[in-house]
Amino acid sequence: EKLSTNSVISSDAGPGGVLRIMMIACEQLPPYGGMVQTANMFLHLLSTAIQEKKSASTTKAIEISIYNAQEFDYPLSSEEWDSYDGILLPGSHSSAYDDSQPWIPFLRQVILKEIHYPRRKALGICFGHQIMAHSFYPNGLATKCSAGPQAGCRSMNTISNLLLHYPEESNNRPDDKKYLLYYSHGDMVAKLPSCSVSLASTLNVDIVAAAFFSSSDDAILFQKQQRNSSYKINSQESVLPYAITFQAHPEFFDGDGFQHHFHNCVIGMCQSGALSQEASDKELKDSIVNKDLVWKDTVDIMVQVGSILNWF
Repeated sequence: EKLSTNSVISSDAGPGGVLRIMMIACEQLPPYGGMVQTANMFLHLLSTAIQEKKSASTTKAIEISIYNAQEFDYPLSSEEWDSYDGILLPGSHSSAYDDSQPWIPFLRQVILKEIHYPRRKALGICFGHQIMAHSFYPNGLATKCSAGPQAGCRSMNTISNLLLHYPEESNNRPDDKKYLLYYSHGDMVAKLPSCSVSLASTLNVDIVAAAFFSSSDDAILFQKQQRNSSYKINSQESVLPYAITFQAHPEFFDGDGFQHHFHNCVIGMCQSGALSQEASDKELKDSIVNKDLVWKDTVDIMVQVGSILNWF
């Protein structure tokens, strides 16, 4: 992996061409930022998921171009937007409903205009999950987490078949509907707009993954198809979302993200008073004990996301 001088990071070339992704960076400061470090975590995550798929035709190089939402930095034309295969909406220390920071309501409008209406493929993570929903306010809503700040390993219980239909190359687990992932958040999605569907929950948070569609009708049709036992995501008749969002942090799964960003986020929550020292110590210990399982589940889910969004 290498870093060029124009805020574009890329992986080595592959026979399947280049997957061009733009990241709308929403945080410049640690422990979650900076922007390049965040992009590198996603680069490693996507590269690993592509390798896991074990198909020469899908072994692509990945290029991530970084835009800075806090500086109102976005593509200047529809052609520039369309030059990318997908969009990343990563985490932030800010709240999706904080209108006192002008870049946040501006980003919500960008999401509607440049992602939702054109149906551009997107992956939202943590803050990205929350602001994707809150962009449809009042039909979508992000709030403070009703159960209090969440940090550590959490079991994500799928309530939709979308995340269970694995490509043959992946680690198929048809009877297992739970995924252990890393979380660190103080806000949550309390309500989804009618054009979206909840995909999963945790013990304390009802909506920790969501799929977004171009219309309410498509979301309803998707739910009907989900109840069909013969449903396949690669069927021509299948209605698929243009965006998938997670409250979890799959990008933390690599060594650098886990050791520095995830651990520092948990420690930062403790230092701010969001977590007690006892809770912080417990979650950090559990995260180390469960590291291998979390990494396996993270890669499995990202393989599926790559298929749903047609990235690889």
